[in-house]
Amino acid sequence: ERFRERARRSAGLRNPHFVQVYGCDVAEGLPYMVMEYLPGGTLAERLAEGAGQGRGLSLPEVTRILEPLADALDAAHAQGLVHGALSPANVLFTARGQAVLTDFGIAELLGPLSLANSSGAGLAAYMSPEQAAGKPLSAASDNYALGILAYEMVCGRPPFSGGTPAGVMLQHLTEPPPAPDRAGGDLPEQADVVLLKALAKDPAARYGQARDLARAFAAAAQGRAAAIP
Repeated sequence: ERFRERARRSAGLRNPHFVQVYGCDVAEGLPYMVMEYLPGGTLAERLAEGAGQGRGLSLPEVTRILEPLADALDAAHAQGLVHGALSPANVLFTARGQAVLTDFGIAELLGPLSLANSSGAGLAAYMSPEQAAGKPLSAASDNYALGILAYEMVCGRPPFSGGTPAGVMLQHLTEPPPAPDRAGGDLPEQADVVLLKALAKDPAARYGQARDLARAFAAAAQGRAAAIP
């Protein structure tokens, strides 16, 4: 019943940057959702391709991906829905290369430790400190995860990774994120400021909305300081 409720709420999200959910059912005891087909692959695949070549994505490409994701998250938050499991694997692309967000509600169904263990240490790399501590999820938790995605797209790797899921979650709780660096040295200094603000341990110190982060990064990518608190 919890799965059905999450599916119904996901289906009720109306935004061009959400995957469209058509319905859900149970087959032989296995609940499933029917969603639109998106042929453009995942962000995880794009990042893996860049990592294989020792680079992150270009700054204009990062900006193009962040903007629709931020729009989707803010729209969901306005309806009281938190994603809680944002990662490169649930960012898909349309045939035209538009980023689309999927998998709302998984974190609420599984809980933080089960969620991390179900996917290995990889998903723990995108958990907020409060989520790692088992505290309630909030919009600020999603905004932190979006900051992790931005950091990884820029640098080619997330700030915290390696070891066990519990070990990675502890890094989120206790360790400052490494200063962003980028092969080729073409990362504007202001982008460092944006990324580190997005990854603040204190939820109140982060960007208030996902759109604030996306706009600040877009300005920084052009060498401009963003006047967004």
